[in-house]
Amino acid sequence: DGHIRVWALDDNTCIRTLSGHRNPVRRLSIGHGGNVLMSAGARTIRMWDLQSFECVSVVNTNTVGSITALATDEEGAAFVGSSDCGVRKYCAESLVNTMRDMRIEKKK
Repeated sequence: DGHIRVWALDDNTCIRTLSGHRNPVRRLSIGHGGNVLMSAGARTIRMWDLQSFECVSVVNTNTVGSITALATDEEGAAFVGSSDCGVRKYCAESLVNTMRDMRIEKKK
């Protein structure tokens, strides 16, 4: 439904709803020392500040296919895999594409 719900672990109540994706959110990854949440919809990545729960950056990826994997590193970069067999790296500070697509051959 395009929303991310944050739950309190002690009483299982929803304490926040993060909105902004137009399509279902398919991938989540916490990075940058636990201060940033990255979320991926069909072709969009959003970066959320986990202190304020505000969306601080949005990037429309240049994937041909939909996003199938999302991971972050300690510096806050996002690594995105997609159904077009591409892997892309996005810098957390600006969430702009910081390297060329790396094509991965499909196993036959």
